[in-house]
Amino acid sequence: MIDDWITVAGGVNAATVVSNARPVSMEQITYWLVGSFNGATVRTVAIVVPAIAVGTIGLLLVSWKLNLLSMGDEEARALGVRTEQLKAAIVVHGT
Repeated sequence: MIDDWITVAGGVNAATVVSNARPVSMEQITYWLVGSFNGATVRTVAIVVPAIAVGTIGLLLVSWKLNLLSMGDEEARALGVRTEQLKAAIVVHGT
């Protein structure tokens, strides 16, 4: 339930930003939402790479369970997946 509210809040936030913006191109909006590596240095990238690696490895380790979860919570639970723990792991490793 909380996951749905977080998703809705993020969508409302993005829609508000896009609808209240001055007339700009979609390219500029996308650039603003996604960000850029324009000001990145080797030092700042080196700081972030370990966190990205840990998150990526964590997601790869649970990817087969994520496939089971795509069938629905009940089906995944029937196949032995602890769905609430899996969802928490996905959020932690994804962020």
